[in-house]
Parts: sequence; C-alpha cells; structure tokens
Amino acid sequence: MAQPGEVILEYTPMGRVMRVCAIDAASGTEVVIQGPVDAGEDQLKAIALAKLSYVMNKQNRGPGGDSPGGPGRPPRRGLTV
Repeated sequence: MAQPGEVILEYTPMGRVMRVCAIDAASGTEVVIQGPVDAGEDQLKAIALAKLSYVMNKQNRGPGGDSPGGPGRPPRRGLTV
C-alpha cells in the first residue's frame, strides 16, 4: 500500500467553501476536496489525506487491478444479458 510521505496542504477559502489541495511531495500526486468553511481544519485535512492515500493506492494497483474482468483486463462496460 502506498502511503503518502511528506504532504503539502493548501487551504483556499472560496466564499462559504474551503478548497483543500493535498500534494504528495515525492510523487507529485495531487488531490482536491471541498468542504464547508465552518468544518474543522482537522476534518478537512483527514479527508484530503484519505483521498490522497486512496488515489496513490489506486495508481499503484495498475490497470484492471479491481475490475470485474479480473486482473489485467479492462473494466467492462454496458449491460450483460
């Protein structure tokens, strides 16, 4: 499992919404979340870090890691009848 190492967090208030950008310094992987301005900084940070960890793990699985077609196969589209 790829866990982010050093993370850069950027908080940008946009009206009643706080935009939080989390960037993994080593890989350059970036995620963005938005939440209410009155939400606690700890809550927003936890959500951003969880999303960053999820995205990094998904990138490390490679193509078709959890697709219905099995490992190494592209995900299926459409209906199976």
